[in-house]
Amino acid sequence: MKNDSLWRGTLVVAFAIGAGWIGYMGWPLNGLITRAAEQPNSSNRSQAPAVFQDPNCPGNDNHALMCHLVNEYHAKHGLKPVQLDGLVTREAQYWSDQLNRQNACWFLYHDSNYHARMRARFPGRRFRENAACSGSTGGGAKLILHIWIDSSGHRENMLTPEWKTIGVGVTKNIWVIDFTN
Repeated sequence: MKNDSLWRGTLVVAFAIGAGWIGYMGWPLNGLITRAAEQPNSSNRSQAPAVFQDPNCPGNDNHALMCHLVNEYHAKHGLKPVQLDGLVTREAQYWSDQLNRQNACWFLYHDSNYHARMRARFPGRRFRENAACSGSTGGGAKLILHIWIDSSGHRENMLTPEWKTIGVGVTKNIWVIDFTN
């Protein structure tokens, strides 16, 4: 009985030390574990991204891809497509860059000056913003879209019928999308 208590106590201490180390230094195996799909000789090797043509979302970068995915989501809900707008994208990119500079992935927040900034740039227009971070998963536009779909407030922003244009900002793993009418 005494040995069991000693053994449990040792295990608790070892676990606490390990958890403290990981909390302080980070997970030591980051970057060492590679998924099979990323192996060069893997039969599950990921394919190059599909090329798509969407006249509302010109380009072949992440901004255009997210716009295209939002339009697919709109179509599923009987909504008109939105147009990727360069000026609105500049605002979304600004905030994505700011969040990235602050390493804000795990504590995203909206710019306290967002409404004043957007009113000054786009007088008479309404707007809403979604922001998300894919963390260390490396997930791209599809993952972020699903994060927003799974959140009632973000989903409501995406499915507001009055939106005609969007701007997309992406910096590393931080995504921002601004919707305007």
